[in-house]
This record gives sequence, structure tokens and C-alpha cells, in this order.
Amino acid sequence: SNTGGGTSPIIANNVLFYAGGGNIRALSPTTGTQLWTSTSTTSNIGSIHWESPIVDNGVLYITDENSHVTAYAPR
Repeated sequence: SNTGGGTSPIIANNVLFYAGGGNIRALSPTTGTQLWTSTSTTSNIGSIHWESPIVDNGVLYITDENSHVTAYAPR
């Protein structure tokens, strides 16, 4: 388990993604180990209410309450 809260978790490519606290987090779905989190250097997201992350074509997308779309792609 992981004590960090968030909304609408999804699993894509064997990684669990969820949004909360202005960040996106990636966890191992089997251990709960955090694999990645967005930071100020990768662009934090705005407030989240009903928004859910999605993954398409290897890119993670999330919208926020300010109508912004943020995309994260592997390097």
C-alpha cells in the first residue's frame, strides 16, 4: 500500500498512474513502490477534481480544473 492519496488510478504498461496534490505519480501495481512523480522541473498539474490520467501511444495525459492538458512522454 501507499499512503499518498489521489484520484482515478489507471494501469498502463504494468504501471499504476494516479493524480493527486498537483502531481502525477507512477507506482508498481504489485508493490506500491513509487517509480516516478512529476516535479516542478517536469511541470506540475493544476487542481484535480474529476479528471483522470490517460495513456495513449506511450504518452501520459491529464487535464486539470484550469482546462490545461499536460503530457508526459518517456525520454
